[in-house]
Amino acid sequence: MKYLLVFSFLCTTFIFGQNSDQTSISVAYLLTFNDRHSQSNSLKEYFNLLVKDDKSIFQTYNERESDTLREKNIAIPTNTNEYFSFNKFSILFDDKNLVFNEKVGSEEYQYSESINLKWQLGNKNKEIKGFQCKNAIVNYGGRKWEAWYTLEIPVNAGPYKFKGLPGLIMKITDSTNSYDFEFFKMRKRDIDRIYKFNHYKPEDQRIIMERKEFNKYKQSYDELSLSEKLNIGSTGSKTIIERVDGEADQTMRRVTDSTIGSSDVNPIEIDHHK
Repeated sequence: MKYLLVFSFLCTTFIFGQNSDQTSISVAYLLTFNDRHSQSNSLKEYFNLLVKDDKSIFQTYNERESDTLREKNIAIPTNTNEYFSFNKFSILFDDKNLVFNEKVGSEEYQYSESINLKWQLGNKNKEIKGFQCKNAIVNYGGRKWEAWYTLEIPVNAGPYKFKGLPGLIMKITDSTNSYDFEFFKMRKRDIDRIYKFNHYKPEDQRIIMERKEFNKYKQSYDELSLSEKLNIGSTGSKTIIERVDGEADQTMRRVTDSTIGSSDVNPIEIDHHK
C-alpha cells in the first residue's frame, strides 16, 4: 500500500508538476470484454488515450502502431498477429465533439457526434492503482455505466467516449459486466499537439453514416460467419451485407433490421436495437 501511494504521488507530480505546452498525457487502459453473449472467457485488449488540453485520441495500441507504419509508408505484415486488434476503431475528440472511424471488412466508416453525458455523482470511494477514486453513474449507448474517477489527476478525459468528470476516469464498467475499461499506467509524452490518426482510406473514399446507422451495419457484419465475411467483395459473391441506407447489391442473403439483436452478438452500444 505504501508503495502504491508513493507511486501515485510521484506519477501525479511528474505529469502535472512538469506540464508544458510541449507535453501531453498518455494513458493506458485494459479493456476486458465479452462481445458474444455465449462467451465463457473474456477477451482483453490494451488501449491508449493521448490527451492534450481539450483534444484526445483513443485507439488500441496495435492500431496505433499500425497507424505509425502506414504514416511512414511501411507495409504492415499480414502473416503475423503482431498488429492484430479486436477493435479497429479510433476516436478523435475535440472538446465535446468527436469523430469516430472504424474499419469494417475492407471499408472504412466514419461518423461525428457531440457528447454531453449526464453524470450522476455518487458517494462511494475506492482505491485503484494507488489513486483515491469516487464513483459516478451514466447512461450511454443503451447501457448503464459506473465510473470511478480520481481528483488526484485533474484531467477531463477517460476511455472510449467517456469524459465530463472532474478527474481522470480510472475504471468504467457497464451494468452487465460485458465491458470494463481499467487504468493500467500513464506517462508524459513530448507532443505539442494532438494529431489525426492515419486512415485506412482517403477522405473521399470513407463511408459517412449516422452513429445508429453505423452500429446497425456493424452488428449486421458481426453476425455473419467467417466464410460469409471472406466472400464479401469477392467476384461472384452471393453474400453481402445490406447497407442501412438502403444501398445494397442483389444478394442471396440479406441482413435486415428485423434480425438485429436476435443473435449472439453483444456490441458495446445497443441503443440501435430500439
